[in-house]
Amino acid sequence: MADTDDALRSVFLQIVDEHAFSEAELRERMEDFVFHFRDCMDELPEFVECVTSVAEMDIEKSRKCFYGFFIHALNHLEAARATVMPDHENPFLSVQPKLK
Repeated sequence: MADTDDALRSVFLQIVDEHAFSEAELRERMEDFVFHFRDCMDELPEFVECVTSVAEMDIEKSRKCFYGFFIHALNHLEAARATVMPDHENPFLSVQPKLK
């Protein structure tokens, strides 16, 4: 776990604008980034498997897989993104699909 956390911290420092935050805020954002990725990492391979085999998958299993990803992992990924780029406007969020 420590190796993964260190690797995630390294990634964070490579992609964040370090000068945009105080040292304390940068450290807090980095730990949030690590937390959000660590909390959903186990779900990512399962989701990839679900997407790549969706044609062969039972509809109930695929529904659970997509739904689970949308309500948990996707939110963690968006939160991790926000720690790195808080002022980035997500263009996908401005497109609201018509839902039933």
